[in-house]
Amino acid sequence: MFTQEDCIPQSQIHSNYENQVLVLNPNHLTLEYRKKEFQLWKATGGFGCKPKNLGTAVFSTCLADGEPTRWERYDFLGVVKPEVLAAFKAANPDLLAKVLDPQ
Repeated sequence: MFTQEDCIPQSQIHSNYENQVLVLNPNHLTLEYRKKEFQLWKATGGFGCKPKNLGTAVFSTCLADGEPTRWERYDFLGVVKPEVLAAFKAANPDLLAKVLDPQ
């Protein structure tokens, strides 16, 4: 499972989430979906993308299955570190391609 250590430091508090790949806290997933691939989400919009906004809604797409969902900003651990995402993508080349590299 991805943890806070796999995220850019302080990104949960200070980063604009829009168009970023985020790590979802696994506690928000049912047991059958508590796998690394279901923790990765690409933020697409919502008032919660910006840290200073009053709203907390973050609209995002699951990188594993392309499912769009609304989460709250506080449901995420932060923005995944680029090197962590690159290593996961290299180990699972077909898994994330449809959302990260649509063609």
